[in-house]
Amino acid sequence: MVAGNAINYSGGEVMLGANLENPLQGVVATIKDASGNIVGTADLGNLNSGMTNFIFDGVDASGEAMPNGIYRVEISGKNNAGANESPTPYVGSPVVSILKEGNLGDAMLKLADGRTIKASDVKQWVN
Repeated sequence: MVAGNAINYSGGEVMLGANLENPLQGVVATIKDASGNIVGTADLGNLNSGMTNFIFDGVDASGEAMPNGIYRVEISGKNNAGANESPTPYVGSPVVSILKEGNLGDAMLKLADGRTIKASDVKQWVN
């Protein structure tokens, strides 16, 4: 799980997450297509602070399978004072290879969704 809101969808389920600094009520994840159109939402309910995971199943609001492509996830909820908060979204992808970069030998992870990230950017490891 790495911070970011871009989902490079190519079928199947994608693990997503929200990292909350504060407990939030009425948390909703909104999935948008490349044009910014809302294609689905997930009601996550009331959440405590910390990391919460959920699944993007590639099915739109009308129950139709969505085509492969780039989608965005936005997360919002209300804190105890009633103010809106947008916690950092996280997107999961399997690691397909580990690379060494630079003279310091920083470990870089090549992900199945096409991203290459620093190993230190991983917030959470999931199966």
